[in-house]
Amino acid sequence: MAQLHAEVDRVLQGRLPAVADLQALTFTERIVTEAMRLYPPAWIVGRRAIAEFPIGEYVAPPRTIMRS
Repeated sequence: MAQLHAEVDRVLQGRLPAVADLQALTFTERIVTEAMRLYPPAWIVGRRAIAEFPIGEYVAPPRTIMRS
């Protein structure tokens, strides 16, 4: 955590980040990427059926939200 704070303080110098800062925030990027790998934002993905969708002996009607 200290290394993350040090990089952010060194690169941003108290201002909000800009797109141009991304190249210099390499350690921060690695931390965020690993956090997204461990804790993805969408643990379930839903889709809406566009037509009747058979599921075994059941049929989901059109516009049903299907989760996987």
